[in-house]
Amino acid sequence: AVSEDTWFTLKVINGTACRVDDDGWDVANQDFTWGGYYDTRSGVGGPLVDVYDDKVPNGTSVHDGNHDAIGPDGLPIWDYTVLQDGVVQVNGCVMVLVEAGQTASNSFDVQAWEEKMTIDQDSDFTRHNPDYVEGTETFSIQIDGVENGSCDVVTTGGPLCVEIKDTTHYAKVSPIALDLNGDGEIGVTGETTSWEKTPGAETGRTVHFDIDADGKLDTIEWFDGSGDGILVDMSKIGTGSAIDGSALFGDEGGLYANGYEKLATLDTDGDGLLTGDELADMGLWIDDGDAKLEAGELVSAADAGIASISTSMEIVLDADGRELMQSSATTVDGQEVLSEDVWFDFGSDEADADVAVEPVHHADEYAGL
Repeated sequence: AVSEDTWFTLKVINGTACRVDDDGWDVANQDFTWGGYYDTRSGVGGPLVDVYDDKVPNGTSVHDGNHDAIGPDGLPIWDYTVLQDGVVQVNGCVMVLVEAGQTASNSFDVQAWEEKMTIDQDSDFTRHNPDYVEGTETFSIQIDGVENGSCDVVTTGGPLCVEIKDTTHYAKVSPIALDLNGDGEIGVTGETTSWEKTPGAETGRTVHFDIDADGKLDTIEWFDGSGDGILVDMSKIGTGSAIDGSALFGDEGGLYANGYEKLATLDTDGDGLLTGDELADMGLWIDDGDAKLEAGELVSAADAGIASISTSMEIVLDADGRELMQSSATTVDGQEVLSEDVWFDFGSDEADADVAVEPVHHADEYAGL
């Protein structure tokens, strides 16, 4: 305890977290693009069409438009602010009082800010600065001075290290599937097939599958095993039915903006449809919900009666106003089949993956659609 009122000067020091000496509206509502801009191109890695500075895209298509960026100029450097009695403490310095006979001071606050940072995975800035993944960030607090103190001993120790739990959330895990059971939707374990997930919503039943083809299993939501078909490039299925996201038609961990963009790379004549020889390696994986390619689950597009698959998508709003990326395929007898680029949320890496107890194989049911 101190024998008389004693003021301590504390210094809050940046670690991996960066201080901002402001608590205004723009700090509390950060919404910006990594690098400060995004661009549009003719296909992934294609010729540059336009560059949008200090703007944030509203969606994955240029037709979705954009809005003004809010916050720092393209870098996540507004992580926290030091406050005392609601007043910003410039330079991270704050004075606290330990009253006579006491061992603890009055309090002060460190406000950690939420930032929304959009990644344009095809921009030159992102390609040259790939370390945009946010994780746990730190700052430290140390005693910088003592005034009017008459205590015998002040034990300061080393700086106190404090963590900010900051994470990067991706909705960018998607494969295209066809509505083979004809119920007008793609059956999934999560709340929606849209890339727009409800904040705080509980993650659906998860499986372990290497969706981004990086050699590591991901814990993600999945198809519910109700009979829809996952579009597959059968030429990329490995020995023993080994399969990962490289064989599917999705964003492939950000390599493509969406699955239809990847699908379009197989459209050799550029007519917006996969037909004839372009369908030679196309298959449909009618998974039972366990994300394991098993006997009887794979059927070729030809055997499923598919005559063409469109590579062009349109944005369709669901009942809740969320965006769905949808298109269609056509059967040999002229029926239209819904296709959709389905977006899955990640689950906890530590979570046990749930699997379907009883395998249900539907391949024969769709032969000759």
